[in-house]
Amino acid sequence: MTASLQVRIRPDLKIVRQQGTIEPRFVVKDPVSLRYFYFGEHEMFIMRRLNGQMSVAEIQTAYQEEYAPLKIRPIEITSFCHSLHSRGLAIGGVTGESQQLLQRADQQRLWRWSTAPLSILSIRLPGVDPDAVLTAIAPYFAWLFQRATVALVLAFASVLMLLGLLHAEQILDRMPSAQSLLQGQNLLWMAIALALVKILHELGHALACKHFGGECHQIGVMLLAFIPCLYCDVSDSWLLPERKKRMFVSAAGMYVELIVASLCAVLWCFSEPGMAQSICMSVMLIASVSTVLVNGNPLMRYDGYYLFADWIDVPNLSQQASEALRRPLVHFFTRRATSEIRLDASSAFLRTYAVLALAYRTMVIGVLLWFVYKMLKANDLAPLGDGVVMLVLAGLLLQPAIGFARWWKRPMAKRELRGKRLAAAVIVVSILLLGMLQIPWAARVQTPILAQLADSQTIYVPVEGRIESTVAAGERVVAGAALAKLMNEEIELRRVELTGDLDEQRQHVENLRRQLNNDPTAAAQIPAAEAVLTDLGRQLDVVNRDVERLTIRAPSDGIVFPPPLREEKRGSDRQLSSWSGTPLDLTNRGALLLRGEPLAIVAATNRIEAQLLVHQRDVDLVAPGDEVELLFDGLSGNTIRGRIVEISRAELLAAPRNLAQGAEVLIEQGESGEMALVERTYQATVELDSLPATLLPGTRGKAIVLGRSLTLGERISRWISGNFRFEL
Repeated sequence: MTASLQVRIRPDLKIVRQQGTIEPRFVVKDPVSLRYFYFGEHEMFIMRRLNGQMSVAEIQTAYQEEYAPLKIRPIEITSFCHSLHSRGLAIGGVTGESQQLLQRADQQRLWRWSTAPLSILSIRLPGVDPDAVLTAIAPYFAWLFQRATVALVLAFASVLMLLGLLHAEQILDRMPSAQSLLQGQNLLWMAIALALVKILHELGHALACKHFGGECHQIGVMLLAFIPCLYCDVSDSWLLPERKKRMFVSAAGMYVELIVASLCAVLWCFSEPGMAQSICMSVMLIASVSTVLVNGNPLMRYDGYYLFADWIDVPNLSQQASEALRRPLVHFFTRRATSEIRLDASSAFLRTYAVLALAYRTMVIGVLLWFVYKMLKANDLAPLGDGVVMLVLAGLLLQPAIGFARWWKRPMAKRELRGKRLAAAVIVVSILLLGMLQIPWAARVQTPILAQLADSQTIYVPVEGRIESTVAAGERVVAGAALAKLMNEEIELRRVELTGDLDEQRQHVENLRRQLNNDPTAAAQIPAAEAVLTDLGRQLDVVNRDVERLTIRAPSDGIVFPPPLREEKRGSDRQLSSWSGTPLDLTNRGALLLRGEPLAIVAATNRIEAQLLVHQRDVDLVAPGDEVELLFDGLSGNTIRGRIVEISRAELLAAPRNLAQGAEVLIEQGESGEMALVERTYQATVELDSLPATLLPGTRGKAIVLGRSLTLGERISRWISGNFRFEL
């Protein structure tokens, strides 16, 4: 920039000086892009003189007279003006500059949209401008932000917390277990509670900002770990001069959550077990746990971060902490001169904050990623979960990669680099990474399970029929004994018809043979008549076998057990009588059993064991003797322990009927009508340590096998080989 080049600050910018700060500090609002910037006293001194008339030399002279004995170089003024221009805060007398600003805005918008998929755990959808609506409704909620109301809410919450500590044992007894809390209907209520609480949270920010004179120009929907929540931009609160008001706007969301959590805690204490209690529990946990771990934590860039930054009077805390951590690294690995801009806190404090924030954010992202991946995998969307992992990792590495690429393009980059130090650091980091890859980690294999009697055979109905009689459950039978007799009028009628047709056709063949001497044409008719006779005989044999199979017999000696209970179903045209329970119940006499339905189970003993279906990719991780945690359907979240006693070496071809009907495994119908497994699967037998009285044969569930340990490197290798195929 020369003396003749005129640069001036945009006249539409809004500039506010904040009060209660240690150093004079100004906030500049761009009303077009709705972006906000912090500037110090010295920077603002220069900005106020960028009126398009003063030259660089004149600004330098005025600065050194005002802040003597401090000195400033022309290049520093030029660089500062360039940064203002790149941010869109300054304009110059250059033809076509407005077009350049529009192009820059379009590029920034395109960059935000192109990188949006990389922030897949926190997708912010386009919002609307709610400022007019908030202006209309804000007076009705002004009482929430009065000092008396705030004091009353804090006192009420403190009393509830004290009572909770005094009665902690009784409260813990009423609390559901963590496992049951995140299953089935409770998981649905947790998701709904999260969405509702976060909506109220963001409305609290917006109303507080409006109450103290700020503006809110964007509110919309954000998908937080694929759960819809509300987001609200209250950056205008930075223009509030008083620090207490800015801090209250930052805390308004947690303040509203505190009100909601307190009310739900009271309702939960006086509610009976049921849907209302589950809803209150979900809202109470979300409004308290999320506030402490996420919103109130200063290590995450949420409410607690802005509160902490205002409290210690360090604006842009995250950026300053990153700069404090970056400077010694840049100085160590390069000969490049680092920025000497004064930080608002000690370097040691900022570096400590940067390290803690990086570690905590990494942990939170890892937990969210694990939760989303497990949720998608449980719903047979494992490829989508792999895609989410890849996008998140790409999003974390994209910005550092772009920064490094821009630096490497500089002509002096290679000369500035300290090669020996960088090589030593690479070697140390590589050794540490190799060491981390050798850390053992116990494998946890999740599989579907089926409870069944040991040394048992399930007897299925071979022919459709109505129940005439059955043996009683618990009765001991010998091989060949009748377990049940079925009636099928269609088969009986078909046998009578075929018997009559067969007798008639046999008589017809005999008559033709008698006519051989008198009628020469009879000889030509005999082969066709005999063929019809043979075909009728075959049909009758098939029907007779069906009649015999209407009496279902035991394949071996043993005790008769009922099959899994059947829920009552509506009758159909073919189903003469709707039934429920088991076919062995006396109340089900006359009920229609269809072919393939389970009739009974014959077992040598009454000992129940579990059968696991282990996928081919996991079969090498499990072995006899491995401990297993089992959770059966209908056992109220109670976990049963056991150990593997046998693993089949042969591939399991047909899917167990109960698991196939429950869609626990991927199946397809084979050529002969059987349900075949789509993926290669092996069967393992588990001996149970305890046997609940309510556990019945045929009960489905899920199990986690505590298999052999894998190193982190082996896990990464298995994941890559399971998702990618490399062929040379």
